[in-house]
Formats: sequence, C-alpha cells, structure tokens
Amino acid sequence: MIIKFIENLFDLGQFVSHGHCYLWNPYLLGLHIVGDLLIALAYYSIPVMLFYFVRQRQDVPFKGIFLLFAAFIVSCGTTHLMEIWTLWYPTYWLAGGLKVITAIVSLYTASELFDLIPEALVLPSPTQWEIANQNLSQEIRERQQAEEMLLQAHNELEDRVSERTSELSSALLALQKEIAEREQANKLLHQSMQRYRFLADAMPQIVWTARPDGFLDYYNERWYNYTGMTLEQTEGSGWGSVLHPEDLQLCIDQWTQAYQTGKSYEIEYRFKRASDGAYRWYLGRALPMKNENGKIVQWVGTGTDIDDQKQVEAELRSALEKEKELSLLKSAIVTMTSHEFRTPLTTILSSAEILECYSHKFTEAKKLEHLQRIQRAVKHMNGLLSDVLLIGKAEAGKLEFNPTSLELEQYCRKLVEEIQLTTNTHTIVFGKQGECVDAYMDEKLLLHIFSNLLSNAIKYSPQGGTIRFDLIYKLGEVIFQIQDEGIGIPNIDQAQLFNSFQRGSNVGTISGTGLGLAIVKKSVDLHGGQIWVESEVNIGTAFIVTLPLNNRNLPDSFVTASIS
Repeated sequence: MIIKFIENLFDLGQFVSHGHCYLWNPYLLGLHIVGDLLIALAYYSIPVMLFYFVRQRQDVPFKGIFLLFAAFIVSCGTTHLMEIWTLWYPTYWLAGGLKVITAIVSLYTASELFDLIPEALVLPSPTQWEIANQNLSQEIRERQQAEEMLLQAHNELEDRVSERTSELSSALLALQKEIAEREQANKLLHQSMQRYRFLADAMPQIVWTARPDGFLDYYNERWYNYTGMTLEQTEGSGWGSVLHPEDLQLCIDQWTQAYQTGKSYEIEYRFKRASDGAYRWYLGRALPMKNENGKIVQWVGTGTDIDDQKQVEAELRSALEKEKELSLLKSAIVTMTSHEFRTPLTTILSSAEILECYSHKFTEAKKLEHLQRIQRAVKHMNGLLSDVLLIGKAEAGKLEFNPTSLELEQYCRKLVEEIQLTTNTHTIVFGKQGECVDAYMDEKLLLHIFSNLLSNAIKYSPQGGTIRFDLIYKLGEVIFQIQDEGIGIPNIDQAQLFNSFQRGSNVGTISGTGLGLAIVKKSVDLHGGQIWVESEVNIGTAFIVTLPLNNRNLPDSFVTASIS
C-alpha cells in the first residue's frame, strides 16, 4: 500500500507537465522559472536569518514561534521549487502532498501565534523599561546624596546626632515628598502632552506650535501627510518651501506683525499637496499662549482646508457674472428688436393698408410691388429674429458644433454665386491658392461666417465695387480672406468689433444690429479657429479667418469654453 502510494507520488505517466500548458514558450517558461527561483531563494534565506537571530539572542522569548515560522517559510519555498519541477515532470501527487504539508505547518504556526499574542502584549515596552530605569536611577542617586549628607553630619557633629536626628528625619520626609510631587507633576505633564498630541493628530486641520521667538517646533500628522515633509525639513521657516510663491511675502508680513505685537492673526494662503503637486487654499489662524504675567510662552496655530469653499465662491461669482451678462444681453436684445422691427412693421402696415383701400384701383404690377415690399420686410424681420435666437444660444453655451466632410472649394463657389444674385452694384471675385483637399467642418456655422462677412462687405460698400473672397490652403489649415472697398472701420472700434451690438462709429444711416460679427466670432471659435480684421477708413476692410481643416477630434472642453 505504501509502495503503491510512493509510486503514485512519482508517477509521470498519468498527467501532462505544466510546460505543455505554456506551449513550451521559452519566454513564458523563463518568466515562471526565474520568478519561482527568486521566491524560493528569498524563502530559504529568511529561515537562515531567523536561526542566526535566535542563536545570537539567547534571551529572546518565544523561540519556538521563530522555528515554526522558519518551517512554514521553508515549506512555502519548496512548493515554488516544485512548480519548476512540474514544468517537465508531472508529479502532481507529490506537489499536492507538499502543499498539504505546507498547509499543516501554516495552520499549526497560526494557532500557536494566536495563543502567543496575549503573552506578547503584556511584555513591557522598551520605553516603559527605560522610564522605570531612569526613575530607579534617580531615586538611587538622591538616596546616595542623602546618605552622604547624613554620614558627613554624623562624623562632624557626633555630639549633636540625637538633637538633629528628628530634624534630619523631617528633612528626609520633606525631600521624599517633594520628589514624589515632582514625579507626579512630570507624569501629569507627560500625560497632558500625549493627550494634546493625540487630539492634534486626530484633527482634520493642520496644527502647529512655535516657541516664543517664533521658531516652529511641532506639526501634527496632517501636515506631514499633506506636504510629504519631515519635521527637520519644516522646522523654523522650512514651511515656506510648500507655500505658494504669490502668498509667501504676505504670510511673512502677517506672521512678523503678529510676532512683534503679540496679537493673533488670520490669513488665507495656498499650500502644495505632495500627492499631486496641486496648491489648495487654507485658512490659517495663530494664537499666542501667555502666562499669568502676560508673557508669551508658546504660539499655537491651525490651518483649515477651504479650497472647496473657495471654488464654490468662484463658481458663484462666475454664475452671477454670467447672469448679469445674460441680463444685459436680454435688455440689449429688447432695445434692438423694438428699434429694428419698427421700420419693417411700418412698411408692412402701410403696404397692407394701401392694398386694402386701393387695390381695386391698382394694376397687377402695382399690387405685386406692395406685396414684394411686405415680403422683403418679413424676410428682414425673420433674419433679425434668427440672429437674435442664434446669439442667444451662443451666449447660453448651447450653440452646437456638428462637423461633416465637406468639399470646401465647391461650397465657397456656390455660396459666392448665391450672394452675387443679391447685388447688381458689386462684383464678388473668388480666388483659390494651394491644393484642394477635403475639409471636416460644420456647414451651418460656415454659412453664418461667410454669409455675414460677404453681406457686410456689400452693405458697407454703398458705392459698389469689387469684393474679393480668397481661399488659401496651408498645411493642416485653411485661410479665408474677404476684402471690400467700402467705408472701412475706425481703429478705435476694431477692438470691440466682435462683441454683441457693437458697430463702427462711421456707419451713419446704414442699418444693422451689431450681431453679425458676434455670430461670426462664435462660429469661428467653435471650429477652433481665429479671426481678425485689417481696415482703413474710406479704403476698405479685410476679414481674415483661419480654420483647421479637420475638426473631427476637437475636444468637448474646447467647444464649451469657446461658446461660453
């Protein structure tokens, strides 16, 4: 039976070796062999060190647990060597037996360790032994001093021994009482300091103390965890290395003033967090601790993280500013629409009244003329409403960016043809430079850009003339340039030209809402492009627009920032 069991342990014919599982991949085999060899080497080296430690320290208690740990670790190392062996030799019964032995040793070690823990916990700590030794040494020295004094007094004043015995006894009792009181006071002081530091470490705020001269000598654990610094690095003025450079001088001034006047202070500053290098806002407070004579004996300070609060305040300020801007926009829209709608509404009303009263006297051509006036007025009002709705969506951050593949030259030529049909006094000349490539842009936004720029070129060139529309291909981007021979834009007006309801001061009686260029700017921003103007009064104006050719990967954060 035993022979059969041993044969099964070393039988190679029943199973397939692990090497087949790894497809005999040399790199995978090497990885497992090296890993298991290193683990086994580490496991076997640990018991050697444990045996050496136990032999060198004969006074170490619980030697048996060290030996159990050594046996457990050796068993674990052997299982890893067995993992290498089974790569070629499938003696899995033997491998399983080793694991069972390892499990038995492990469980026995764990049970022994569980029973041993209460005994280990009651062992005095090195600190307790040190305090006891110090107290005993102090008492011995004091007793030796008292005995020496008594012996000297006995030798010198033997005839007065009886008289002074009671006095010496009283003095000895008083001395012992004083010693006991001092020991009790030191013990209470030590306990108080321990409680203080425990409470300070438990606080979510940074806590620090400084000597009366301002030298910082203590921080709680929150400081070290946040800054990643040591006490040696932050003692004195070392804290300045993690303070934001913009806040350093203000903090030094406040601390210097508080130190000189002996008054408390409060300040907001930013400290660098070690985990990610980010600066966070803290509210710092410092209070002087004074004795009964009013003299400062210590400074105590705290730092409270208020970064989330500061962010909320900033968001609230931004929201209020945005609300204010939207309110001003609404007021401007109401003012503009009430003014701009008056003329087309008057036209519609007058033409409708004329047709109502005199249509029976008019020819068909005359009736058609009044109907066309009404249609033009309605189209004008519809355009105004479209501009108002569009700029409203843009200001509210809801203007969408939907790029699609676009044959850009064909699109521009078609747009030029359509705009040319609206004027008989202007000639729009389209030009192209560079190799034509497909673009990826938002067709609706391009229509807003070029229809507004071309319409403005016509509108602000009342004498007619030539308007150039140039399309220039460059590496990764395309440049559009629209140039007219109109009234131009004064330099003083150009900086605010792309803001809503802004127009040149020289437009005179030329109608307009001041929304077109604002819409153009929003549409260009959504493409991730740029626009600028070059103009001279009475010479003409050129608008230059640069757009990336492929915007399919434009990040959402950029789009949001652009439209807001």
